[in-house]
Amino acid sequence: MKPKLLVIAAVLSFVMATGAGVYWLAGQTDTVSALRALGRSGASEQQMLSTVNDLSRPKEVSADDIINMKVDGVPENVIVTLLRKKE
Repeated sequence: MKPKLLVIAAVLSFVMATGAGVYWLAGQTDTVSALRALGRSGASEQQMLSTVNDLSRPKEVSADDIINMKVDGVPENVIVTLLRKKE
């Protein structure tokens, strides 16, 4: 592999290994989208809880948002924590 490709692969591996990496790479700016991306990627509940704590709470979490998070694999505990979070 060329050195430039090795550097890119190393950076991507590091970013994907962190909880923030998944939604950063996906360009996710809101918490619901970030959690859905983490759920689809198979991230741990702890990584998702860190995301809830790091990002701002959406102005309104709709019923569709909750359903979509569940479908994408976001644990109920993470959703409840998001809903209880103060702005």
